[in-house]
Amino acid sequence: MHSLNTSKLSAFGSDGRVGPGGYRLMALWLCFAVWGLLLFSRFSQIMVWQRSDYLLDLSFEEGWRYEMIPAARGRLLDVSGRPLAWTSRVLALDWRVPAAPEQAEREWRLLDSVVAIDDHWRRDRALARPDTRIRLKRELEPAEFAGLQDLLVNLESLRITSYFVRERIDHSFLRERIGEVQFEQASEIGRSGWEKEHDGLLRGVPALLRVRLDQENRPIPGTREVIREMRSGYDVYLPFRLDP
Repeated sequence: MHSLNTSKLSAFGSDGRVGPGGYRLMALWLCFAVWGLLLFSRFSQIMVWQRSDYLLDLSFEEGWRYEMIPAARGRLLDVSGRPLAWTSRVLALDWRVPAAPEQAEREWRLLDSVVAIDDHWRRDRALARPDTRIRLKRELEPAEFAGLQDLLVNLESLRITSYFVRERIDHSFLRERIGEVQFEQASEIGRSGWEKEHDGLLRGVPALLRVRLDQENRPIPGTREVIREMRSGYDVYLPFRLDP
């Protein structure tokens, strides 16, 4: 039966002197001791001297809100540069109906005098939804947008929202070949036809921003940061010429 030679596990030899591995073992223990001392001193500093500062930071801890701004998709064109599919930006008007009936009535009259509100929203139906955000106009005309400038400054309940609409040439033979797009994750993504085949070039990169929020989840002015710049999609020229 084999016996275990324990003399090799000890830092000291039988004569009391440091053994072959003793120096390495002592150096290892010294490193652990220094590391523990540093941790203890840092912990003491936090708990004793900086405790009030740390508690203050924790009690007023603020989060971030991230926003993505869509980027325009590139165009599909024939070899001569005639557009076959393109993206148009549309402006919509959103309104948070005030909770106070008198204020809601007053704002409705102001908006109705400037904007041709969509037929879907009649006065009684809109005012019956207090403290709810509704889309009064899906596609604002340029003259309507210009007429809203003063109201946008004075009424916090109004918000202009922009979105993209993919348009195609009115050509029965090409419509199916151009294909369809779908809006996902702040991008227009090709789902069929040439839109899907050339999606890697056509698709834009949306901008990514963030703004710091206070304890009541309200944006703090001056804290907006751009995390990623917007890049519009590239135009793609197809190898054929469309007859006039």
